[in-house]
Amino acid sequence: MRIARRRIAARAAQRAVAQIDGQPVLIHNTARHYYDSIELAAGATRSGSGIGEVGDVTGFRVWESAPLAIAHLERRRASIVCGRSVIELGAGTGAVGLSAAALGAKHVVLSDADSVVTLAAGPGEREERSRLESLAENARLNGER
Repeated sequence: MRIARRRIAARAAQRAVAQIDGQPVLIHNTARHYYDSIELAAGATRSGSGIGEVGDVTGFRVWESAPLAIAHLERRRASIVCGRSVIELGAGTGAVGLSAAALGAKHVVLSDADSVVTLAAGPGEREERSRLESLAENARLNGER
């Protein structure tokens, strides 16, 4: 059995994914811990199937394309964001949609499928995290814009 090398606190550090008008767009920075977070039985994978299942961790990280999408929205702010309704499909952490809100979108919908992952919260402790609960928490971090 492989044992996780890292343990994290139940509450993760916040991470700024963008600066819009001098204000940070925040998310909880837990994704880097998910892959090393729980014990795996021999032969198990992190794909969410089989023994030692952790669940789908896809929506718990900021993908490399997010900063590029945010920069594009920022450059074209007046023409494609300000005063408009925005929907982010497959929002994951909500980084792009939350940035659209900070850029002046009138209404933003963050949409994703739910899944639950398990991670280590301390010695002998496990924490279940729901993608949609994490997304809602990220929205609360940023408040009304």
